[in-house]
Amino acid sequence: MQLQQIRYFMAICDEGNMSRAATRLFVAQPSLSEQIRKLEQELGLPLFTRLPRRLVLTPAGEVFRVHATRILEEVDLVQTHIDEVSVQSGQGIRVGVLPTLGSRLFPSVIAEFRRNNPGVHIALREENSSQSVKHLLSERELDVGVMRLEGKLAPHLEASFFLREPLIALIPPGHLLARSGEISLEEIAEEPFLTLKAGYGLRELVLNVLSDAGVVPNITVEVSQLEFLIGLVEAGMGVTMLPQLAVARERQVTQLQISDRHAFRELYLVWRKDLPLESKAPLRMFIDILRSHAEH
Repeated sequence: MQLQQIRYFMAICDEGNMSRAATRLFVAQPSLSEQIRKLEQELGLPLFTRLPRRLVLTPAGEVFRVHATRILEEVDLVQTHIDEVSVQSGQGIRVGVLPTLGSRLFPSVIAEFRRNNPGVHIALREENSSQSVKHLLSERELDVGVMRLEGKLAPHLEASFFLREPLIALIPPGHLLARSGEISLEEIAEEPFLTLKAGYGLRELVLNVLSDAGVVPNITVEVSQLEFLIGLVEAGMGVTMLPQLAVARERQVTQLQISDRHAFRELYLVWRKDLPLESKAPLRMFIDILRSHAEH
């Protein structure tokens, strides 16, 4: 029996529906169903009765829920105590970051922080969406994260505005559109459009910006790697849109400003306000350094 399976079970109990639970957990529904099936096989009894539109706990499921609740409460308590020991022994801060920020912003931030705090370790975790970062913060698996703010935060989390970053258009070298200094979203829609696959927060952001402008892109290629996406633009396969910090200056693409004013993303710093007192000083210093580097 795995802790992940217990968390999955509790999410289904809360949602009463496999699809909603999968969305909440950021996992594919078939994977969630398979984990519950394995849990039921191990226990030897079904935990849910499958009705047309909802799942209902069986008598065995009711008993398991009581114990699962206690297990997760104990796990949270253990994590809190481990956090205290981690900070007191100089172990570190756990940071969640989006791929479009990690390579450009965080290396210099971490280097400066470590120079001033050589005994504090930084554990960096890269996630594909703001929702994933938010989930890990909610589960106390991260101490601080940079993300787009979507929906309500858990009571133990606090957020502060971090930066507003323009989206830019990436155009193949030598393309006719590259002759001007900027481009409109309508012009982008006329070209073959390259994007990340479903499930990536950046894809959702870009498509929402286009939708708000009444623009439907001509999506021709979907990929799962940011570098691959930029490489396809370099190869002349089409155009794309990315946040400015996501594109290295040395890439062989034309970067154009987008004339539409709402083509931007807003990022927030979100951190745990229930951390032990001993951890708050290094966390504040890390946030201060991060803000300072972002300004430059």
